[in-house]
Amino acid sequence: MCGESTSGCVRASSVDAYSLGYHVSLVEERTYDRSALIHKVNLFDLAHKYVGVMKVDEVVAHRTSPRKARRWRRIRRGAAEGPPELIPALIRSGP
Repeated sequence: MCGESTSGCVRASSVDAYSLGYHVSLVEERTYDRSALIHKVNLFDLAHKYVGVMKVDEVVAHRTSPRKARRWRRIRRGAAEGPPELIPALIRSGP
């Protein structure tokens, strides 16, 4: 999924899709919000609860390589820890 207003439309669509039983993947570089911090916090929260957050190159690899697709499924099962690359970004951004 791609779109604008990570905290609004993207979040609502993600939660609705999850509630209907769909597995949703957000493309991190193709979603945005008014501020980088709001965007990152919402991606972090959505990744913990509802969706997979992927980078563009991961989406391309997932679509083209069965081996990498299996790797992504293993990573997604462990998503409870959250995407590690977002945690340092949140700390660096600060309030």
